Amino acid sequence: MHIPGHFYLTKLLLPILTATAKKAPPGTVRVVNVSSIAHYYGAPEGIRWATLTPGDDSLAARKKLGTTKLYGQSKLVNSTSLRLITTFHSTRSSTGQHFILK
Repeated sequence: MHIPGHFYLTKLLLPILTATAKKAPPGTVRVVNVSSIAHYYGAPEGIRWATLTPGDDSLAARKKLGTTKLYGQSKLVNSTSLRLITTFHSTRSSTGQHFILK
């Protein structure tokens, strides 16, 4: 599943990015998450966690939700995970989809 992939890759790269940020000019090391307004297409209540687990129940939940809402949910998870990482590892964040490392 691609949803946790962006978050996990960023988590794996954080030690290298943080070390680089300490040696580089301020504000030059950043993580960018490219997205769109598709996060508005998800389910009205937000993330449906039942769609993110392995197994037949999750498959049924994904089929019931539909491809457009699943895509919107994946964009919402990408944005949310980036904001979570920003909380712990950033000096500041823009209104967009990137954060600058300390």
